[in-house]
Amino acid sequence: MGAMGTPIPVLDVMTDDLEPWPIADAQVIAGRPRAASRDLYRAPDDRTWIAVWTCTAGSFRSEYAGDEAIYLVLGRVRITDQDGRSATYRAGQAILIRAGSRCAWEIEEPVRMLFHYRAAGDGEQRS
Repeated sequence: MGAMGTPIPVLDVMTDDLEPWPIADAQVIAGRPRAASRDLYRAPDDRTWIAVWTCTAGSFRSEYAGDEAIYLVLGRVRITDQDGRSATYRAGQAILIRAGSRCAWEIEEPVRMLFHYRAAGDGEQRS
C-alpha cells in the first residue's frame, strides 16, 4: 500500500491500453506518426507526470517546456537537436531532453517508452 493506505499505482508498460495522443499536423515533418499514451502519475498542478508513450513510424518536431527523462522499451528513434546534432537511440537506452530544447524525432521503428516530465520554472537553478 502507498501513503495513507492508498494502492500503489501500477502500469504495465508493455501491454496496457493507451489513449490517442494527437501530434498536430503543423509538427509533422514526414509520414503519418500516430502516438498514444497513458499516465501512471500526473501531479494536481499538471507540472509533473510519468507516463507510457508510443508512436508509429514518421517524423515530427517537438519543443520542451520542461525536462523529460525517457527510457526506451521498444523501437528505434533518431533525434536531431536545434543545433543539427543527431543520434539514434534504441530499446534499453535512457535519454534526457532538457527544458528549452527543440528537437526533430524520426521514428525509425515504432517506439514504446516510459517517460518522466517536469515543467521548468519552479525556482530551480540551471547551469
